[in-house]
Amino acid sequence: MDRLVMGMEKTALSLPGSILILGPAKGGTTALFYAIRAALRGRPGLQVEGLFEPTELPAITNYLRDSTDEVRLVKGLLGPLLRRPGAFSEFERFERRIVIFRDPRDNIVSRLVFMLTNLFHPRERDKIEQVIALFRAKEQRPEAMSIMAIVRRLGELSGRDELALKLRENSVLAAKMKRDHGDKYFMMPYEDMVAGQFDALSHYLGFPVSGDFEVDKKHGYVARRKAAKDWVNWFLEEDIEFFVRPVADDFRLLGFDPEERPTGPRDIAPAVCSEYVTAQFERIRAKRQQQRLARREREKSAGTPDAA
Repeated sequence: MDRLVMGMEKTALSLPGSILILGPAKGGTTALFYAIRAALRGRPGLQVEGLFEPTELPAITNYLRDSTDEVRLVKGLLGPLLRRPGAFSEFERFERRIVIFRDPRDNIVSRLVFMLTNLFHPRERDKIEQVIALFRAKEQRPEAMSIMAIVRRLGELSGRDELALKLRENSVLAAKMKRDHGDKYFMMPYEDMVAGQFDALSHYLGFPVSGDFEVDKKHGYVARRKAAKDWVNWFLEEDIEFFVRPVADDFRLLGFDPEERPTGPRDIAPAVCSEYVTAQFERIRAKRQQQRLARREREKSAGTPDAA
């Protein structure tokens, strides 16, 4: 008998046999993965490791077939997976399917400060300093620099002229899912999760989920502010014209008001802006250094010349 079927039969009386978590990058999928896994592991004797962020569908297929997890738990990003032919057929193998989403404006801000290490190599120190200076300028005078101005400069430095469009597309991926497949997925607002409101999710899954969880240290770098409506500190009218107006219907579909405007004073703390950006670059630099050291140790053990 297929091991997936066997696993489902073992848990059928009280738990779903498989759970899928999907969402856009910087949409809360990591936190939700750990929240659900903690809830499952809290049940006596239940073993669940889960599959974290596969980028290819065969990885999901293999996990569903071969894993010894008593409940299969997969967390994936919509962007990479939706580009794979046959994605929805694979998704439909799961008993419970969740799409977590957040205010697209908050997603854009969070994605903006997180994606920078994909644009610049650690050796591009001059460019990295210019990037950090950009974000320092934003936090010092939030009303004087738009997100679009930052993105244009990032495009000039990186040679990538599609950044703004990619940010907008990623921010509303959940709307596409709801519009095209909403009846097959539980739509989980990120804002509910940060507020500790898990009742609807718990009802859907059939077991209690709570905010009593910890993100593994290896994924702790993902977290930034863990809050909603940070966009009001960042967005200027130019940003609304590009990131909101063309996709206003997607905002409404997800339950957000595209006509909302920031009011009151703006406040961007360095810890969630320039310091966060600096920490991301330092993390990548340290990771590459560790990889170089590990490679040299392997070469030394194998008796091969040091490639460095």
